[in-house]
Amino acid sequence: MQNLEINPFSRRTLFKGTALTCLASSAPLAKFIPNAYASSSSSLLGFPKTISSKDGVLETTLTAQAGMRKTAGVNRWVMSYNNLLPGPVLIAKPGDTLKIKLENKLNIPTNLHVHGLHVSPLGNSDNPFITVAAGKSFDYEIKILKNQNSGIFWYHPHHHGMVAAEEASGLYGMILIQDAIDQRPAFSGSDQLLLTLAAPVFGKDSSITKVSAAELAHGRSGNNVLINDQLLPTFKVNQQRPTRIALLNADPSQLLTLKLSSGVFRVIATAGGRLDNSYTSNILAINSGDRYEFLIENAKSGLVTLFQDKHTIAYFDNGGAKNNDFSKQIAPTISKISTSKSRKITIEGHGQVAVAANSEDSGSMAGMDMSNNSMPGMDMSGSGAMMVHQKTFTFNGASFNPQKVNELVKFGDSEEWVIENKSTMEHPFHLHTWPFQIKDDGTGKALPGWRDVVTIPAHSTARIAIKFADFSGATVYHCHILDHEDQGMMGIVKVV
Repeated sequence: MQNLEINPFSRRTLFKGTALTCLASSAPLAKFIPNAYASSSSSLLGFPKTISSKDGVLETTLTAQAGMRKTAGVNRWVMSYNNLLPGPVLIAKPGDTLKIKLENKLNIPTNLHVHGLHVSPLGNSDNPFITVAAGKSFDYEIKILKNQNSGIFWYHPHHHGMVAAEEASGLYGMILIQDAIDQRPAFSGSDQLLLTLAAPVFGKDSSITKVSAAELAHGRSGNNVLINDQLLPTFKVNQQRPTRIALLNADPSQLLTLKLSSGVFRVIATAGGRLDNSYTSNILAINSGDRYEFLIENAKSGLVTLFQDKHTIAYFDNGGAKNNDFSKQIAPTISKISTSKSRKITIEGHGQVAVAANSEDSGSMAGMDMSNNSMPGMDMSGSGAMMVHQKTFTFNGASFNPQKVNELVKFGDSEEWVIENKSTMEHPFHLHTWPFQIKDDGTGKALPGWRDVVTIPAHSTARIAIKFADFSGATVYHCHILDHEDQGMMGIVKVV
C-alpha cells in the first residue's frame, strides 16, 4: 500500500476525536464556472456530471467498476460510478421517482443507499438488505415524497462488511433536491458550488482496501484531503453574485474541522435540508456522511484559504459574498418534534489493540490483541510510547445480527433516543429513512435544522427526537465510521 505523500495526515485521535490533513505545496488548479450545474449535460474540469429528472422521473444507470485514475499527477486504483469520481450529481424534485439501474462490474457484492432521503426502506427502494452480486444488476425505484425537504443528500454502497472499502475507494456521489425555495430570489440570484471531500489511500491495486487493526479501530483514511478528487484546488467565484457552497464529507471516517483565512461561514442548510434561519460560524465541524450548505461572508478580496485544522486544502478566488439576503428567514419554520416516548442506546467498546503513538502506520505493534493481556510495564513515554485503542464497538453490547430487530417502534410515534457513548472515542451516529432533530449533541447544545448524523463525544450522551412517520418497515442505524459499521456497530430498527 502506498499513498501520495505531502505531509502526514494523522489518524482520528482516540481521545480528542479530531483529525489533521496535509499541507499541499503544489497542485493543479480548477476553476469554478458560475451556474456550472444548471445543465444536465455539464461536464467541467474537476466537477462530476449532473443528471436531472424530467417529467417527474430521474432515470439513469450507475455502473460500479474498478480501474486506474490519475489524481494530482499520480495514477491510482479506484472504484467509481460511471468512471467518474465523484459520481454523477443526481438532481431531482419532491414527488419525483428515481429509477436507477445499478450495474455491478466489481468482483465483489455491492448495493446502493440514498443517504438522508426520507424514502421507503422496503422492496427495491432504499433497502440496505439488498445484495447485488458481482456481474449482476438491480433496478432501484425510489419514490421521493412531495414534502421532501430540499437540500444536499448523497448515494453510496451499503453492503454490510464492505461499506468502508467501497466508499473509501471512490463509490459516492451527491443528490440535490430542489423545490420552490430554490426559486426564491436569494437562491435564484446566486450560484452554487458543489464540493465533495474525502481522504483516499493511494495505491496501484485493490490492496489499498486492506486495513490495519489501528485503522479498524480509528477508521481508515489517506494522507491528503481531496476536494472533487483534486489536491489543493482553487475555485473562482463570481464577485457579482453570492455563491452557495454545498459541502459533503464522503470520507468513511474522518471528522473535518474547517476554517477560513478571512470571513465566516453563513450556514443556510444542514444535512436534512434548508434552515428556516441561517447562522454564522468561524468553524465548521463536519463528520463522515454529514453535509452543509453555506456562503463565505465578510471575506477580504483576493484568495480566501480553506483550512482543515491548520492545513490548507483549497482556495476561493474572490470568495466573499459582499451582499446577500441569506441573513433573513429563508425557509418555512421548522417545528420542534414533541416526543412522548424514550429509549436508550449505549455505545460500548470491546477488546483493545496496542499502537505505537509516534507511528503513522501504527508500527510493528499494530494488531497486538490486548483483550486478555494488560501488558504490565508498557512504556507510555518517550519516542517508543504506546497508545491503547479500543478494538471493536457495539450498540447495547450486541454486534449486528441481520435476523434480529434491535428497536421495535410503533408507526406514527415520536420518540427521544438517548445515545450514551461509554467508549473512549467519538462516534457519528446515523439513522436511515427518518431524519431527526438534535436536542443535545453531547455537549448540552441543541443544534438547528434536520439531521441524519449526530456526532457523540467520548463519555457523553446525546439526545435526538425522531418522528416515525410516512413509512413502516425495517432499516438500520449505525456508526458512520464505516469500519466500525462493517465490524458490527449497527442495529435494525423496525416500524410496525
